[in-house]
Amino acid sequence: SWNQQPDYLVSEEKLFTIQLKATKNARLSNVLQLNNHPTVAEAYDLEDNIMEVQLRFTNPDNTSEFELKQNQPNPFRNQTSIGYTLPANSSVELILRDEAGRVIQVIKQDGKAGYNVIQLNELETAPGFIYYQLITEFGTKSKKMIRVE
Repeated sequence: SWNQQPDYLVSEEKLFTIQLKATKNARLSNVLQLNNHPTVAEAYDLEDNIMEVQLRFTNPDNTSEFELKQNQPNPFRNQTSIGYTLPANSSVELILRDEAGRVIQVIKQDGKAGYNVIQLNELETAPGFIYYQLITEFGTKSKKMIRVE
């Protein structure tokens, strides 16, 4: 639990970094992840606004970046698109969760190297925040979007 913002920390700066060293042959992004059990993985700023918490995996030999884009449009009513970039082909899993952390939908597909888009149509969920998490062999990233009536 972190309950204060230090004077030297400027908005959007990292508060801390964790470095891990694998003791077995495995991709850390496949064996280490944040989850929402038993509580939602989130942080709060000094005004109690929800901030994103994410694990970022880096590979010094890999010059391309795995990137998850903000959905467009946001906020949205019935349809929205989520873009992502992969440094190489990878299976991907997109998990959509409601504000309580319950899984709304899971989409699995084969992503291609470069830019990809997942189109969401007619989500069966109440208006409000929807958290989306993209899991690939290059890491896991999360963002949030807003569904309106």
